[in-house]
Amino acid sequence: NGYWEDTISKIKLMIDNLANDKYIIVGITSKKYHDDVVSKVKKEAYAFGKHFVDVREYMLNYGLSDAGLTPTEQDLLDIKNGEIPASLRHDDVHGNDYFYNIIATLIYKKGQEMGYWK
Repeated sequence: NGYWEDTISKIKLMIDNLANDKYIIVGITSKKYHDDVVSKVKKEAYAFGKHFVDVREYMLNYGLSDAGLTPTEQDLLDIKNGEIPASLRHDDVHGNDYFYNIIATLIYKKGQEMGYWK
């Protein structure tokens, strides 16, 4: 939890201690607590390249359809404002079951793409 300017360097320190190059970095999602979420995610994407998954962008574009949900008015307003749709959240920050199932699928597919598993 939390995000401050040296988060990327802290993640890089963890990666340096892995003893292999098999890792996946999941981007931050909440705009409510990160007004500059777009620039932070761009920094994460740049820092971690092919190992990075932009969950926020995916949820904004495909989350509701992947979950089989019809967007509510609130969902459409959230998307317009760059927030994860309310139908995919438990509260202002945390996802619900739909949200975490989508993330699990994204990570699984990324792992396949990276050759981590079949």
